[in-house]
Amino acid sequence: MKTSSRWTLVIGIAIVALALIGQAFDLVQPSDIRIVDVAGALNSLMWIIFGGYLIYLYVQARNGLSSEVAALPAAGSPEDRERLRIRRNWIIAILLVVSFVISADSWIVNNYFAGATLANIEVIFDLIFNLGFLWIAVELFRGKRDVTKVLLYAIIVYSAVEGVLEYMRGFPFLGLAVLIPLAYFVFALTAPINRRNHMIAQVVLLPLVIILSLAVTELDNLKLTGMVKAETLLENQYSDDTDNINNLYSRFLQSDSPSRVDMQNILTAIDKRDAKYQEILTSLGNIRAEYEKQLPATDQLKNIEHTDDFLAVLAAQQAQTDKAKEVMQYAEQLNFAYLSDAQMQKLSDLESQIVALGDPITQAQFKMDNEH
Repeated sequence: MKTSSRWTLVIGIAIVALALIGQAFDLVQPSDIRIVDVAGALNSLMWIIFGGYLIYLYVQARNGLSSEVAALPAAGSPEDRERLRIRRNWIIAILLVVSFVISADSWIVNNYFAGATLANIEVIFDLIFNLGFLWIAVELFRGKRDVTKVLLYAIIVYSAVEGVLEYMRGFPFLGLAVLIPLAYFVFALTAPINRRNHMIAQVVLLPLVIILSLAVTELDNLKLTGMVKAETLLENQYSDDTDNINNLYSRFLQSDSPSRVDMQNILTAIDKRDAKYQEILTSLGNIRAEYEKQLPATDQLKNIEHTDDFLAVLAAQQAQTDKAKEVMQYAEQLNFAYLSDAQMQKLSDLESQIVALGDPITQAQFKMDNEH
């Protein structure tokens, strides 16, 4: 049994195992978004099918159905070129299938009724071409017909259109990242088949193209990454302001005769946090807008859901703080040395309302902490 065939078995088993483990985790901790669970299940199924197909190919090779020869032929011989051609085709087929499964996430969660938006057009175009690439991959695995020219022309058209669509959507680096793999496919499919070109394509060019594509893709994420970091800083400052308010308010409750300075300090702290709250709202709105510009994906939906859940936490906290502000404004009018029963009762009622408003905070925080 040749090493390449054994690697087919190892990769197939690894893919199936990882897909099963990932799906088991999703079943134990399902998402709050139903379409995310559906996309995850279908994606796992595709990986399992792909891994199973690789195992099937290994069984074929073991039973003598593989077109590979048993002994390594002489360099430059027709048998050697045929061996390299089959190996090249299998590598390209695996790349096409992996790309298909990865892209399927967007096809599943996309809203096809959104109209002729650039994102919708790109997702539909991507789906149509990837179905064609999947057929080509199957033919490359089978090795019964030459589909390399069809693949070459399709890759050129696909890369050009995808690059333009990404640029039009405001992601120029993603557009460039789509074009980079074209260098690999053009060389791998058109260069004369020999050991030297095979090594250049599969050992040098392919890893380089993957690394460059991933690196260039990250350039379009720099803006969003910077926005998230800035918003995280605002969250930390908001949390510090909240702790300060809680400490000041706790001292107010413990004092038998709180001074107007104590009350004013609380009101000042509340006003400071209110300003920070408005900054966070603006920042989260901008971040959400960036998420919505991306192609539909489960990660995108989860990020948007997390943003909405965090906004719910903030809104619940603000409702409680607004009530505390009402307490302070009322308390400033009182003489704590001579409180009437009615005044004491109103203070008690207001304090009970503040405590009750803690429940929505707990519920919103629990929902956010248990997102999947």
